[in-house]
Amino acid sequence: STEVDLTKAKVLAKEKVRQARVPKFQELDIAYQRADEAGDSDTKTAVATKKQTARDATKNTKITGADSVDNLKTGMEAVIKEVSDL
Repeated sequence: STEVDLTKAKVLAKEKVRQARVPKFQELDIAYQRADEAGDSDTKTAVATKKQTARDATKNTKITGADSVDNLKTGMEAVIKEVSDL
């Protein structure tokens, strides 16, 4: 059996989260731009909050605090889903 370096696995998990959030950032950028054009400050604030949540996804303790590869995988999948559901 091959021993997995959990630190390296966390780096890879964060990279997968970064890749998964790219389409969400594109969607949120468009929503922000439309709200800006409409002068809708409430929507702009809500979109900005979602964008910050997506930015912070790689710092989520489901990834950073994982104590095993299985927990890391489960945490990474949960974080990716949370970002896609924003």
